[in-house]
Amino acid sequence: MSIVTKSSYINNILTGSKKIHSIFFDHSTFFDHESKLILRELELKRNNREVKELDRVLSDLQSLNQKKIPDIEKLLNDQLSVFGEKVKLANQQAQENLNEAKKLFENRTKKNKERKKQFRKASREIENDFKKKIMLIKKKEQEKKKKAELKKTPKIQVQPKKEKLTKPLEEKEPEKKEQKQEQKQKQEQKLDQENEKDKQENKKEKEQDKKEEKQEQKLDQENEKNKKEEKEKKTNQENESTEQK
Repeated sequence: MSIVTKSSYINNILTGSKKIHSIFFDHSTFFDHESKLILRELELKRNNREVKELDRVLSDLQSLNQKKIPDIEKLLNDQLSVFGEKVKLANQQAQENLNEAKKLFENRTKKNKERKKQFRKASREIENDFKKKIMLIKKKEQEKKKKAELKKTPKIQVQPKKEKLTKPLEEKEPEKKEQKQEQKQKQEQKLDQENEKDKQENKKEKEQDKKEEKQEQKLDQENEKNKKEEKEKKTNQENESTEQK
């Protein structure tokens, strides 16, 4: 082989290698672009799948919630009704306790008023007896004083011969009688005044007792009215609860 032929052969090889190199590199860029597109499509598909999966999960959750909501509402309504019944029972119990306390209070007030009346009556009787006893004692003391005075006064013997002594004695006796009469009248007046005073006090106490009785009757009527109203209210509430059920 000549030198010319050798050099041409080498040139041909070199040019062929360049072509191969250019073809190779052109294909690599093409493949890179295609691979990127493929990868992008795969990623989109995967994203679509994930989105669909998420949509399916969300729809399942929504349907599950839609199924559970009525159950939850029913449970809440049941709990509310139970709570309402408990509140109603508690209110009824509280009302009954209040009524019982009112009854006890009313009975105690009545008993206290009766005791007060009895005490007043007994105290009046004791006071009147005490006054009567005092008056009797005073009368006895006055009688004793009179007897003592009569004993102290000397008995004057009447001398028929001396007329001068008899006249002043006769004059003194009517004076003593008048004094006794006046004392007696004064005592009687005093007794009458005291009796009148006692009568007035008894009258006042009786009037006070009547007033208290009227007040008690008024209170009893009001309590009876309140009891009726409470009873009607209770029956109305029971009727409303039965209608709601």
